[in-house]
Parts: sequence; structure tokens; C-alpha cells
Amino acid sequence: KKGKKDYTDILVEIARNPELLPYLDFIEVDEVQDLRPIMWHILDKWAEKVDKVIYAGDDDQNLYYYDNADVNLMLEHRKDAELYHLHQSYRIPKKIHGIASSLIKNVQNRENKDFEPTQENGEVLFLNDISYAIDYLNNLPGSKFILARSSFLIEKIAKIMIDLGIPFSVINPRHRYFSPYSYSDFDFVNIFLNFPPDDLMQIRKIITHLPASILIRGVKTAMEKKQMDKLPITIDKYSDNSIFYSFFRKKLSKEQIYEYLDLPIEKKINIKKLISKGRPIDVNQVIRIDTIHASKGKEADNVLFVNNITRKVYENTYLNQDIFDAEIRTKYVGLTRARKVLLIVSDMN
Repeated sequence: KKGKKDYTDILVEIARNPELLPYLDFIEVDEVQDLRPIMWHILDKWAEKVDKVIYAGDDDQNLYYYDNADVNLMLEHRKDAELYHLHQSYRIPKKIHGIASSLIKNVQNRENKDFEPTQENGEVLFLNDISYAIDYLNNLPGSKFILARSSFLIEKIAKIMIDLGIPFSVINPRHRYFSPYSYSDFDFVNIFLNFPPDDLMQIRKIITHLPASILIRGVKTAMEKKQMDKLPITIDKYSDNSIFYSFFRKKLSKEQIYEYLDLPIEKKINIKKLISKGRPIDVNQVIRIDTIHASKGKEADNVLFVNNITRKVYENTYLNQDIFDAEIRTKYVGLTRARKVLLIVSDMN
């Protein structure tokens, strides 16, 4: 109505007017297992004007059945194509490869393919207690994912992790609502575990979240504007811990300063819980949680795979073969995100 078009409008227009597609020597299309029927229609029309078309994809990793992505269209295009299989995985170790390969063979309509795992054995553990599994994962070195089939399950996992006082973030930045923490919160934790701060950036982070009334006049404004030359105190040596307290009107304890922080009450409670653990946070090893769909194309050293499904998904799974196959493929994607250790939990309770 406003003369603007979204992505779907553009696809519809191209599908109706294939003469708009340019003549090319070749086109290459990746992740074709997730293409919708209208996209295949456009590609078929385009292929008539192109010397060579290269399709790259893995039908076993189709994730968007419920979003109208039809993997069968990819499989149908095999009959007129030269097929090339990649025979070596550079991520999946032997034990995880064995579990994933056994699972995916339950899919009825698929391209049979064999690929070799890495030379590493890897590790697969089946655990019964979700809290124990999360704590176990948290103590492993390296990057970490927790994956589940639905947002509903991820929300339950997030609550458990908050109660346990374990820091976490998300895989997809657009899913920030799953986690109450930000990387800025982790900075606060590390600062208060090594209090008082002696680094100017850390000092500024604390000062800018404090009321001006407890600070020497002009300190907060200068810190907020990053005008360090206008501070009422000359900083000659940032490594001297005593410099931090010189910005205050009177000496305050670490606990008093924390209570003065201008943060939402719930956030302060959650950060305080992390501080009470006494464990510095390495942002490169913070657990990242999300749906299996959000993990597509990504990987981690250690993955906790929550094998639960909601009642709705369970009931839908057995409606027909296509839905059953789609659910198996989704699990396969989740299992194959792990580079070293795969933990599997089948009971959220």
C-alpha cells in the first residue's frame, strides 16, 4: 500500500517476470535444502538462461519444513545433475559421528551418503539430571552450547541456569530475551571479584553507573563524556588501587558501592548471584543457549543436547512421514554441532 516491497514481494515479482533474470555463465546456490518452492521455481527459470548451475546442500540438514522449505525438491533435482559428495568431516569426531549417523538413517527419503569423521574419538555422555548436566558442561574447557528443539524448552533451561548462578548468553543475538545477562554484566562480575578496579576503563564503567551525589563534584560528568583531562583529580598512575577511592566524597565499602549501582533491581540480583560464586567469567567460554535452528552453521567444542520435545511436537511427529523425517533431521543438526564432547539429556525433570 505504501509502495514498498519486502523480500517475499520481490520473489513473487521475479517468479511472475522471469525475463528480469540476467543471462550468466553460471550461478552457485548454497544451502539449497532450505529453499522454498517459489525459490526453486525461480532457479529453474533462471537455469534456462545459464550455462552451468551448481547447487550445494545437505538434505540431512534441512531445518525449515515448518516454514515451507521442501527438501524433496532438492532431491528431485538429482535426476538431471552430476552428484558430488564430500567425504570428510573436519568437525565431527568418531563417537559423535556414530550417534548422528545411526539417527539420520531413520529418515525415509534422503540421499545416501557416507563421510569420514575426524581422527579424534570425541566423547558422548548420556545424563539423567539437567542441573548436573549444565554444571558438568560449565566446567569443561572450550566453547559450549546448550541446544533444544523449542523456545519453550530453552526458556526452562534459562531459568534453571539463573537459579544455579551459571552465566550464559545466546547463539543468535536476536534471541537476547532468553538471557538476562549481557557481556557488560559479565564485566561487572569480574570487576567486583577483583575490587577495587585499577584499570581506567573499569573505573569508568563503575563510576558512570553511580549517583553523582556520592562522588566528588565533576567526576561523573567527566567520566560520562570521556573527558579525563577535566577530572578534578590528576591520574598519573592507573595501576594504583587507591586512585579509585579518591573519586568519592567518603570511603565506601565494596558492598555499599554495589548497592549504589544504577541498574534494574532484578539485574543487580542476578549479577550479585554470579559474584557470590567467586568465579571470574571468561566470555569466550560462557555457555550459549538457543534452539537447534539458531545453531545451524555453527559449532562448539562441547554441546549439551536436550532431547526433550513438547507435547505438540510429539503429537505432530507421527502425523506423516515428512514430519517424522523433519524432526529426525532437526535432531541430527543439533547433535552434529559438537567438536569434542556431546552430552545428551532426555529428561528435563
